[in-house]
Amino acid sequence: MRWKHVLFGSLVALALAACGVSPQAGQLARQQTALLAATPKDDAGVRQALLGQAAAWNTLDGLLVKQQLGGMPVGEDFRAVVADVAALARRQRALIAAGEDDPATNRVVLERMRKMWNEVGVYLGR
Repeated sequence: MRWKHVLFGSLVALALAACGVSPQAGQLARQQTALLAATPKDDAGVRQALLGQAAAWNTLDGLLVKQQLGGMPVGEDFRAVVADVAALARRQRALIAAGEDDPATNRVVLERMRKMWNEVGVYLGR
């Protein structure tokens, strides 16, 4: 009877090891990389793009938490970086909503997010 428990435990461990991030995470990275390929020329366009980034990074952060059988395994360091960028995106969204944002800073942050999406896409194997 004990062998059944050992076998079951081994199967559970194997299933958990085979879990990872949904392919949706890679699709989101590709979508955002394409979306941010051209930086908006005016401040209003940059603000609008940053508002969308808050939602996109929060979506990615949520996808990394959900595990799926056969998904791509990701490291804790990667998850931490995504969580940090999601927090930055939320902060920028709050600054914009409060009217306390700076157009020059907005452009720098948007460019950094564009680069991060590219790196996320590379990490997730595009």
